[in-house]
Amino acid sequence: PLSSSAEQFVATFVYYSKTNTCVLIKEFAQAALPQTTLVYNLPGGGFLPKRHASLQHAAQDELSEEAGLKGGTWVRLLPDGNHPGVLETKWCRNRLTPFLCIDPDVDPTPRPQEAFEYIQRTEVTLPELRAAMLGGEMLLPALYTCMAALDRLERDGRIAPDGSSRVGPRRNVMLAATAAAALVAVAAVGVVTMRMSKR
Repeated sequence: PLSSSAEQFVATFVYYSKTNTCVLIKEFAQAALPQTTLVYNLPGGGFLPKRHASLQHAAQDELSEEAGLKGGTWVRLLPDGNHPGVLETKWCRNRLTPFLCIDPDVDPTPRPQEAFEYIQRTEVTLPELRAAMLGGEMLLPALYTCMAALDRLERDGRIAPDGSSRVGPRRNVMLAATAAAALVAVAAVGVVTMRMSKR
């Protein structure tokens, strides 16, 4: 039967541009017993209207609580601004809003974790991330968020299709501008040289 309640929840993919790595968490999942106790996930949790001013605020709180991180550049990973969120399953109305957070800082005063939570944070390379995604032990909302984040990072020119890092779009523009300026300078020198030679 379809659940009558609807919950908005969030998940955040953390990417470090200098090291081309990301953050995963492993946490206790009661539903995974007896096959396993810990599953791969991303920092995330529920949106609480009385506590959070927005979905991004909820994501920032959860990032502090579950990964000990704050700040960074934030990107909402849904197709458009009006998208209601990705359905968790066909049996409930819970909807996921995924986020990408680039280069956050360590939070010196992270939010305390819930007493019932057991969470391990780990920083992994993108090949290690892909192995975890295909290993069958990552929760589906986290899996979707990883896919959306990797797609966005690739479209923004931050990573190559194979997961290796490459210069970002801003640096690409700067390199192109520098090359264009150099060509203009060379052309100008050529013109001056030709004029002087004619004299």
